[in-house]
Amino acid sequence: MKKLLFSAIVMALTTSAFATVYYCDPASKDPTAYAEDWETAVSVAGLQMTISAIPDGDTIYVKGGTIRLTAQSAYWLINSGITIIGGFDPAATGVVTQLPTYPSATPTIFSGDVNNNGKPDAGDAATLIRIDLSASMNSKVTIQGCNFINTYYSDPTESTKDIDSYLNLCSAIRIIGGTAFIKNCEMYNHIMPDNRGSQCITVVGAKVHIMDCDLHNCISLSRGALVRGRAFFIKGEEKNAVDPSIVIERCALHHASNQGGSDMNSTGTFGGAVHMSTGKIYAVNSTFMCDTTYSKGGAIRTDKEVTAISCTFAQNYSTRVNDLTVANPNTYGSSLGLDSEAKFRFINTFIVDDQDQGNKKYAPFYTDGNTYDMEDLATSGGYNILGTMSVICNGQLVTDQSNVWLP
Repeated sequence: MKKLLFSAIVMALTTSAFATVYYCDPASKDPTAYAEDWETAVSVAGLQMTISAIPDGDTIYVKGGTIRLTAQSAYWLINSGITIIGGFDPAATGVVTQLPTYPSATPTIFSGDVNNNGKPDAGDAATLIRIDLSASMNSKVTIQGCNFINTYYSDPTESTKDIDSYLNLCSAIRIIGGTAFIKNCEMYNHIMPDNRGSQCITVVGAKVHIMDCDLHNCISLSRGALVRGRAFFIKGEEKNAVDPSIVIERCALHHASNQGGSDMNSTGTFGGAVHMSTGKIYAVNSTFMCDTTYSKGGAIRTDKEVTAISCTFAQNYSTRVNDLTVANPNTYGSSLGLDSEAKFRFINTFIVDDQDQGNKKYAPFYTDGNTYDMEDLATSGGYNILGTMSVICNGQLVTDQSNVWLP
């Protein structure tokens, strides 16, 4: 007699201290399969009904195929430290003895295309996976070998709401607390036309490592079309807020766009690819290219701290170049825009944009509003090539140079 997947989970919780492996096949129609090998792989619907009960340390293997959400609220909810690995051959049998080679020839694709018209638009899901480890901050989720496509979130009344009321609804992957490792994934076609924040990845007070991923062709109104980081706190306890920490390693972040313009100046249209309201971001061996914003960092905008090691920032763009005024005479960084008390550390990094004309007005790297001395603000580890670097310390322009070589 066939055993239920739920029964298997209960047994794992009550009888074993060892991690359990579950098998899922997007082509399966059986929601009650035991999921102990590919022959008994459970359906997506069956796994989704029980995934929130799977304990820390367990692993889910998923065959290649498309997992298309059929309702806007049908996202996967993860609240324990599990591992999801996709991209296995649909013809595979037995048990897993070796992981796929990535990028997989048969990827596992999570799609928010609820209306099934092949593109992200009204009626589609806003979230594919929600990871909420706020009640278990020491847990770690791993997602490997999955692609995420076609989500859409639109709420024109967002500006009248508390920030949590919309950040709770948006992003293809939303991570709240704990630790997450995202590897060998491709994410694209995520659109948020009316709202501030990322429709691709939102990190709220979590430690996140994104490795060997391709993030591209996403749109938001402002503040990080690909990745947004912000603090996690309980209302009334803001002093105990937990800042995010994000590592982006061996990744490509490209063709992201903030589409807000000068009318958004009071609320901020900046950070085309990445926006960090607080916390730290580390970019390692990664490329930021063809990312666009109105002002303050087509690639990255941060209020705190960014470290770039062996990275390339190129052909990023500020659309403010078409809207310069006496009151706002600069683009404020076509690639990197640092505000307030932000610090920048860079080693073996290229920051060169086509928009650069060798002056402050079109500088790829721009920082302002800080109170640091130059040696504290920007630290070079050597072997960097920068375009125009416009740095203002304590209200004074200390450098406005073109084609800077920092050994």
